[in-house]
Amino acid sequence: MGFATFSRAFQRSAPGSLPLKVNLFMDGSLGRGKGTYLLGMWLDECVSLAVGRLGRFTFAPGYYVYAGSAHGPGGLSARLARHRRQEKRLHWHVDYLLARARLAEVWTVVSGHRLECACAQAVMGLPGAQVPIPRFGASDCRCLAHLVFFPRRPESTRLTAMLQGLVGQAGTVTQCVERGRGKGKVEKEKRRGAKEGEQACWLCTLIDGADDAREEAARALGALGEASVPPLLALLDNDDADVRCWAMWALAHTGSRRAVQPLMAALDDADDEVRTCAAMTLGELRVAKAAPALVAQLTGSDGLLVRCAADALEKIGEEAVPELVQALAHPKSQVRMWAARALGRIGSTAAVEPLCRVYLYDDSYLAQHYAEEALRDMGVLDIVLVA
Repeated sequence: MGFATFSRAFQRSAPGSLPLKVNLFMDGSLGRGKGTYLLGMWLDECVSLAVGRLGRFTFAPGYYVYAGSAHGPGGLSARLARHRRQEKRLHWHVDYLLARARLAEVWTVVSGHRLECACAQAVMGLPGAQVPIPRFGASDCRCLAHLVFFPRRPESTRLTAMLQGLVGQAGTVTQCVERGRGKGKVEKEKRRGAKEGEQACWLCTLIDGADDAREEAARALGALGEASVPPLLALLDNDDADVRCWAMWALAHTGSRRAVQPLMAALDDADDEVRTCAAMTLGELRVAKAAPALVAQLTGSDGLLVRCAADALEKIGEEAVPELVQALAHPKSQVRMWAARALGRIGSTAAVEPLCRVYLYDDSYLAQHYAEEALRDMGVLDIVLVA
């Protein structure tokens, strides 16, 4: 629904030419009189909430706008003051959300007419708007809901224009900033809040999304850098192995060294796929001190895990060579084979002599094969044959 439709909806709700005044308040100021209000709220994480008799629902992180009215004693001031209190009896649907969400903005329309339905419909028409919970806040009307969700905060100019479309030429839209906070600080907090909301949205996708969406979320979280590391590290303790894997991949995209110890610990995870993802991530991060633990994975029975551990050692490069050279003498031929393969792809001259021994004397055909391939790639195989 666009602004023009919103204006028509308002005209149906409030016939006549009664002058209205709209006051836009940020974070602290309260509207006076009776009328309609919008609450703008941030939810920083995915939560499951019981909403009175409506039921239990999962709320995604992001920005929520709720439309309500205050025509009882005390009007808008009393109602908004109640919404800001932390300690209160949970009565309206929005009370349950406010118990976890952070109230960020309040818009008020001073009028004797009930305009919350028109406001809710208009907000639903903004770009990116979604209705998260049908009937939320709309128990006593025919609206789909009075709560609207945005993965990212809508622009203030759009919200202000929407309200101006409501009042037309009969009223004005003003913006007030809470006392003690400069405009620059408010804008900085808005930007920070938007970034936090974006991060929370990606985290929720990482937990519950489809695989292609999770991959996009992992890259997006990685692009946010160090800011994403703490919540991603927390996900390494998630009960769902898939969540742990995607969190590791997102950590690989951050490039953060703070993830090293938790990732090395994940090499001992009970789930083979988690260990595989940990090996891949340690390789992407080029973690040299993980080389001994990665070599230990070469003894396993899971073929994918073993291959990914060998690939990780190859990516670590020269710093993994001492551990790989030692692995050429391992009792298991499988370990010798993968160590020879990794050393060949690293191309370290320090591995020539031990690779020669494997090529000439190892009783494993595959170990000999990869040692021969490594020596050929390094240009020394002919020397070995002549000698």
